[in-house]
Amino acid sequence: EEEDYEYLKASLAKNSPYLYSTDQDDIDRAAKLMRRDVLLFKSIITAIRGLMADLPEGYTLSVFTTDGKQLSAVRRGINILRLTDGKTVVTRKVFIK
Repeated sequence: EEEDYEYLKASLAKNSPYLYSTDQDDIDRAAKLMRRDVLLFKSIITAIRGLMADLPEGYTLSVFTTDGKQLSAVRRGINILRLTDGKTVVTRKVFIK
């Protein structure tokens, strides 16, 4: 989701300069934060790919927040997935770390 992309982009912008610092503590802290953010982003991408791979043929997927707002993709937290083939509707609640 755009929000996650912007978060990762901001983290890189904020922490990248510290990687060139002469203070080892600054470098270690920046590397740790950037590694955490990249792993978080990878886990979100992996979750999205897994959901799409398991989608039954002929079904479409819609993603919603718990308050009913439709999303363009899953995001961190609780997601409500609605799968339909036009006749049958299947709803699942999925938590993404």
